Amino acid sequence: MADVQSINTSNMDIENPQQESQSKLINLKLINSEELQTTIFDLGSYNYRIGYSGNDRPSFIFPPIKFNEKDDFEYLTSQDGDGFFKDMQKFEDFFDDFINDNELNNNINQSSLLFSEPIVHNKEQRMKLTEFLFEKYEIGGLFFCNNSVLSSFSYGKTSCLVFDSGHSQSNVVPVHDGMIIKNSINYFKCTGKNMDEIIITELIKKQSNGWDGFNILQKVQILSDIKDKIFTPDKNENINIENNDNKDNNNENYKNYILPDNQKVSLNDDFITYINKEIQNKLLNDESNLKSLILKSISSVSLDIKKELINNIFICGGNSLIFNNYFDELKNSMAKQLVSGTVIKLTTHPSKIERSLSSFLGASIISSLNIYKETIIRKEEYEEHGAIIVEKKCA
Repeated sequence: MADVQSINTSNMDIENPQQESQSKLINLKLINSEELQTTIFDLGSYNYRIGYSGNDRPSFIFPPIKFNEKDDFEYLTSQDGDGFFKDMQKFEDFFDDFINDNELNNNINQSSLLFSEPIVHNKEQRMKLTEFLFEKYEIGGLFFCNNSVLSSFSYGKTSCLVFDSGHSQSNVVPVHDGMIIKNSINYFKCTGKNMDEIIITELIKKQSNGWDGFNILQKVQILSDIKDKIFTPDKNENINIENNDNKDNNNENYKNYILPDNQKVSLNDDFITYINKEIQNKLLNDESNLKSLILKSISSVSLDIKKELINNIFICGGNSLIFNNYFDELKNSMAKQLVSGTVIKLTTHPSKIERSLSSFLGASIISSLNIYKETIIRKEEYEEHGAIIVEKKCA
């Protein structure tokens, strides 16, 4: 693994899954090296992560943004929380460009492709994509897998309760034996996009030249910096923040964040307190808070798997990083509403990057297992049954 910032869990009862996952990882044999190589397309609303089976990092990470004339842009993936492609033809055009730009044409017909999917998949889009890939590129195999299932594999489990908070979706999803329990899924309203809107409002108040002067990539970087460096700081990294030893009449400590146009925006205690209050409300106080949603998901599953889910609540997604300081409080609050003596275990990956890459890491693991080669849609199956085969094999 690359050296990345570990999340400070010293004050929280959140465990590092790496230790037990090595010994308890699904007991299946690895695919023979002569089998089809698998290319992973983990396509989120904030970043596309593309790489290869068995790797612990994607080879390509970039936002799903297509630039048009005059600096105009559009997203390839919907930002509305459904995880679907905005325009199937434009995604196919992107795929063509990506394959050609990275000179993957010669190998793709010898590869299987694994695509991550949102909780509720789009039947029409996945069938169109299946037809496109088999007809145009004659790929060797194809599989679609739910994000939450992939994240559970990154944790080394086939059964757990996954809380995945990303840019446009935050979900509480029970996974049992590698399948999601659909009628027990709950949707959490606080996403990375919501937090961006709150931070942007505060930034605009502190700017003289206005937020609209920055292009989309600059805005993405600014928001990423603020959330990543202020709320989960890495002391070993060079950050775009200056400390100011001066204090105002209210005795507040100030930090200056340097914007791309060299403006310095004061991020004082009031700013941090306001953001933290918004987070706390959404986790614990609002009507549809995270505690209530987790308990609702657990209460709706059958009795024989309740204990397993309570003991395996797995937290992932880039947006979950800003909730770090509240998980201990979340656990204690949940305990008050469960039977006395119930053991609640919250687990997360130890580093920032692994938290945000959980679905890719799970895809890398699952596509390296012997069961994967028996599960994928082979070219021969597509030729016999057509694109509808994807609905049967990728339930």
